[in-house]
Amino acid sequence: ASVGVSWLSISICITLLFILIWGIKKRLRSFYYISIAFLLLLLTCILYGLLKFGVLPSNSFLEEMLFPIASLADITLFAFALADRIQLLRQEKDLALAQVTSLRRERKISRDILMQSLPKTNPDVKHLQIQIYIQPMKDVGGDFYEYHSPNPYELGIVLCDVSGHGIPASLISAMGKVAFTTQKESIFSPKQVLEGMNRVLYGNCNPQYVTASYLYLNTSTKVWRFGRAGHPSAFLQRASGEIIKVHPKGKIIGVFPEIQIDEVTYP
Repeated sequence: ASVGVSWLSISICITLLFILIWGIKKRLRSFYYISIAFLLLLLTCILYGLLKFGVLPSNSFLEEMLFPIASLADITLFAFALADRIQLLRQEKDLALAQVTSLRRERKISRDILMQSLPKTNPDVKHLQIQIYIQPMKDVGGDFYEYHSPNPYELGIVLCDVSGHGIPASLISAMGKVAFTTQKESIFSPKQVLEGMNRVLYGNCNPQYVTASYLYLNTSTKVWRFGRAGHPSAFLQRASGEIIKVHPKGKIIGVFPEIQIDEVTYP
């Protein structure tokens, strides 16, 4: 039985030796202490086996005290390894907290820039009252709106939402505002505005995209014209209290080279 246990110990030690080599090659910092501990255990087992096999002269004191001494040394080394690992985890935690703090600061700056880029005042259009409320889902979102009113009777409103959230969405929303400014000559046509914005943004949004709605109002001719590019429906409430769901067809912006936008007109 003693010989069998000795052979088993030697086999385990050989297996552990390969594990030690793997850990050292991976350059695991805490593994060095563990490697020394296992190496010490390996040498202890080999020495004990040689004593049992009679290769070395028998020594009762050494056979009795060999494993207690090695165990004490191993426990000490394992304690060093554990302390080193705890210290490393603390450093990683501090680094992660610093990165989170920095990211939050950047997100807040991006959010402030985005909110400041929205229109500060409502356009002055005769016979028209406008109310606006916007609440980003997170610190930085991709929602934005913009106006264009070339005279006291006409108004074009674009409402957009960039897929996803965070700093990439805010950057794409900034490009969307620029794309809208290039379409001001077509204020009267939701179809032309949204299709023109798509041509500007196509290839610049991947892997994200933009949904948009565009509304044209003329308080002189009393025309209400609407188009959408993958955006939720609009709702038109008549003076009688009737609510009409307006949902013309239209694909999202920034994905397809060309899109077809339907527009609907109501008095």
